[in-house]
Amino acid sequence: MALSLYLLVILLSLVAIAINTSATVHLRLIHRHSIFPRYNDSKDESIQEPMFVAEDAILFLVNISIGEPPSSHLLAMDTGSNLVWVDCCFGAPYAFNPDRSITYAKIPSSSSQCSSFTPGTVQEGPDCRFSTEYEDGTSSYGSIARDTFNLHTSNGGLQKVPDVVFGCAANTSTKDSLLGGVLGVMARSPYHLVARLGNRFSYCIGDVWDLGYAHNRLVLGEGAVIQGDSTPMRMVDGYYSVTLEGISVGEKALSIKGDEFEFNVVVDSGSTVTELRESGYEALVAEVDGLIGGSLARFQDEEGSVCYMGEMERDLVGFPVVTLHLGEGAHIDMKVGALFEMRHGGVFCLAVVKAEGVNIIGVMAQQYYNVGFDFDQMRISFQKMNCELIEDE
Repeated sequence: MALSLYLLVILLSLVAIAINTSATVHLRLIHRHSIFPRYNDSKDESIQEPMFVAEDAILFLVNISIGEPPSSHLLAMDTGSNLVWVDCCFGAPYAFNPDRSITYAKIPSSSSQCSSFTPGTVQEGPDCRFSTEYEDGTSSYGSIARDTFNLHTSNGGLQKVPDVVFGCAANTSTKDSLLGGVLGVMARSPYHLVARLGNRFSYCIGDVWDLGYAHNRLVLGEGAVIQGDSTPMRMVDGYYSVTLEGISVGEKALSIKGDEFEFNVVVDSGSTVTELRESGYEALVAEVDGLIGGSLARFQDEEGSVCYMGEMERDLVGFPVVTLHLGEGAHIDMKVGALFEMRHGGVFCLAVVKAEGVNIIGVMAQQYYNVGFDFDQMRISFQKMNCELIEDE
């Protein structure tokens, strides 16, 4: 009888773990500038090229507690990365201390958890290690480990996911010490947090300039909102990419060189503006110039952004929608608030820059879109919506 009861307890524990790792989790996305000091709340300073650590970059953070007993950390959601890493640097203000967690364990370099985790892992010596570098040259490296992740859901609950594999950064050169790490959601490994919860996720972001908007959401698991037009995604040069087949301004299709007309683009929540290859970028700038005409003075700022002397609300009334046409009929419509950004001193700038590397659809272009990723079907879906319509669980 005692043995049967013991086996029943073990069985129920396993069932509980299975439920925990197949549940739908709704997480609040916290606008970085709503809690950390910002350079200027009136949007009147220059925006940098997209890089996750820039002090003025638009980032959305997730509150995650790690370990037992749990310690809370704010991680930047990044759809341009597959790596989940947490700052473990000794003395850093928001660092995770692995010595205080009884469930923390390093991953040995001989383990399959090491070899399948991320291309940035290094299998030298007894411990599995990682190294990653971002657009601006900042980097992070440390040990690959596993621990319990406690997810603070948007309805006030807590979802435990045991044995999540992640990076514990012993050294990071990122400029913002207030951030606790990065939640790269592009799962490649079965040990990744997203894979553990069902291999799909979605997120919805409203007005990126509204710091008080309370309905930005990240949904992990089977209940992720996968709706609207979808397009295939594939792995290209280490990124999950979709095909950009064309660009139109209003009803006019832009002329783009044949070798660039179908090219890969990354949907990146960790980048602020959109980056396009030279032919597409120059065609778009030429069309924008033609529509604005000679009525406004045009110049380039020190970062190379195309800017105009004027006021968006006054001078861009009736400006046509710019559409990014993706594979199989999916598309993203960029209205004035997604295409331009108001600066200081009566200046507004195009929120599209020339791509130096990979082509990127930044978070400004994703405003009021629900974006869904399904790794089993290898598709990304886009649906224009008010994020308030996503019900919390």
